[in-house]
Order: sequence, then structure tokens, then C-alpha cells
Amino acid sequence: MSQSEQERAQGTNSISFVGVVAAVVVFAVALAAASLLFAITNNDQTPSASRTVNVTVKEYSVTAPPTALAGDVTFVVTNAGTMPHELLVVLSNALPGQIPLTDSGDPPVPVSSGADKISEDGSVGETGGDPLEPGETRTFTVTDLAAGKYQLLCNIAGHYKNGMWSEFRVL
Repeated sequence: MSQSEQERAQGTNSISFVGVVAAVVVFAVALAAASLLFAITNNDQTPSASRTVNVTVKEYSVTAPPTALAGDVTFVVTNAGTMPHELLVVLSNALPGQIPLTDSGDPPVPVSSGADKISEDGSVGETGGDPLEPGETRTFTVTDLAAGKYQLLCNIAGHYKNGMWSEFRVL
């Protein structure tokens, strides 16, 4: 083999090696992108979802896990605030924190002006009775809670409007 034939063969081997490395890099990037896409599209299927939901309410927030499994779901609600609060489980397709304020009073009734509460028509469960006093914990169970979008919220006058809600999904 002449020297120029050897140089051409060596150049071909270099090109083949670069091609193989490029193919491996492209494959690795595609695999990483597919893995990321899978993780993003399946992020509501949290393996830690359960049927017991621990909720903390305080001025002006509701803290809870984002998901639970459908069925009989038990809510354990603790008032970590300095004023009375309650918790309602409301089935709603409204954007989080965007259920219209249409009611006022106790129990809530529709009003034409001065609304400071949501209608409780979509409520599927609540702490019930008197509001939870600071430091109090109350447990309630919603039987056969169906899959869907919910909001966990406090419907004491003005509390929902001031941020006492949490987006919640039942799987």
C-alpha cells in the first residue's frame, strides 16, 4: 500500500470514529430527553400518594400533599395559626384560588354584593362543626372520594380570598 493510500485509509478510520462518537452522543441526548419527558408527563402519579392526608391551616395558607388515591380518604387537619380556621374539600375545575366569591354569612348564602365566601355547593367534605381553634386537630373521612381536581380551602369570611387554599388532585 502506498503512503497516500495509507493516509486515505487512516482518514477514513478517523471519520468513522468521529461518526460513531457523534451517533453515541445523539443517542444519549435523545435518551435523556425521553426520560425527562416521561418524568414530566407522569409527575402527578406520585408514588407517595395515599388515602391519609395531613393538612396544616394557618394565616393565610393551606399546606397539604398535592395528591391522594381515590376511595375513602381521611383528612387530619391541624390549625397551626392564631385564629380559628376550617377545611373544606371542594371539587372544582376553577384555577387554583379562583373559585368565585358569591356568598356571605354563616351558613354561606348567595348575596348580590359584599361576597366574602365561595358557594359550598361543590364541597364533598369538611372539618364540620365549629371552626378549629388554634392548636386543635380534627379528623374527618370523605367516603368514595372520586378522582378529579379539588381545592382544599378555608371558607371563613375573607380567608379564601387571602390565600387559604391548596390545589389537590385525587388519582
